[in-house]
Amino acid sequence: MDLINDLTITTCLYYDLFGTEFGGRHGPKYKYFYGLLSMLKMDCPVVLYCWEKDIEEIKNFIDVETSGTRNEQIRFEIFDLYKSPLYEIIKSVKNIEEQKKSDRSFDISINKMVMLKRTIESNFFNSKYFYFIDAGLSSSSLFPNKYLPNQTDPIRKYYECSLFSPKVSKNLLKLALEDKMVLWKISQWTNYIAQEHCTNHNGNSIIAGIFGSSADTVKKYADNIIEKFISIIETDKTLYLEEPIMTILYQENPDRYKTVDFDVWYHENSGDVFQPMIVNKKSFFNTFEELNQ
Repeated sequence: MDLINDLTITTCLYYDLFGTEFGGRHGPKYKYFYGLLSMLKMDCPVVLYCWEKDIEEIKNFIDVETSGTRNEQIRFEIFDLYKSPLYEIIKSVKNIEEQKKSDRSFDISINKMVMLKRTIESNFFNSKYFYFIDAGLSSSSLFPNKYLPNQTDPIRKYYECSLFSPKVSKNLLKLALEDKMVLWKISQWTNYIAQEHCTNHNGNSIIAGIFGSSADTVKKYADNIIEKFISIIETDKTLYLEEPIMTILYQENPDRYKTVDFDVWYHENSGDVFQPMIVNKKSFFNTFEELNQ
C-alpha cells in the first residue's frame, strides 16, 4: 500500500465516557471501531488520540480486521482528558451531573482542536495538509445502505462505509487551500447560539465531523476556535460544543472559508418520516459521492 502522505487525518476514539463527567454516547465502541476501519481505507496516514488503556484493544481490532496491513498507516497518541489544557476551564462551568446523562461531550468536542494542533506540530508523516474526521462519521445515520456493503454482519452493516476511499483523500487534497479552511456547511440553523454571540447569522451552520486545510491554516483556525471558546466562558459563563463556535467564527467572516454545502443529514434509508425532507435536497452523503469522482 502506498500511503497518500500529503494528507494526515486526525481523529479520536473514546468509547467509555457515558455516565462519566465527560459525557458521551452509550455503547459506541464498534461504531467507532468500524468507523476507524472505514477511515483507514482512505490510504492516508491517521493519527488517533485515545486513552492509554485502550490502545492495545484498538490495535488488536485493526490487526485482525486488516491482517496487519494497516500498521504503518496509523499513529496512536495518548490523550488523557483529565490532563487536557482545557480541562479546568470546562469543569469550572460544566454541570457534571447533567453531563453524565448527555451523549455529547464538551471535552471531546473542543479538544479536537488541541489534537489537531499536536498532530501538525509533530507531523509524524511529513504531510502538508491536515483534516479532522470523526471516527463515527461512516454510520448508517449518514450513509444509505447501498454504501454499507456488509449487510449480513449484525454490527458492521451499520458502520463500515464504502465511500471512504483513496479517491476521497486525493480530492480532499484538491479542496485544501493555503489560506482558507475547508468546512462542511449545512443550510440549517442546527445549534442554539445566544444572539449576543452571533448577530449576523444567515441560517447556515458549520458541522464538525470533517474539516481541514493546509498546516498553517488549520493550526491558526484551531487557535481561533480555542480562543473564542475560552473568551465566551470567561465573559458569559457559557459552554458551547465545537460546532456553535465554528459557526460563530464562520458567520463573522464567511469569505475566510471554503465550504462544502449540503442541506440535510437524512437519506433514502432514514425512515419514512424523513423522506419528504430529502426531496430536492442535497444530503450529507452526496458530498462523499462527489469526493469519490
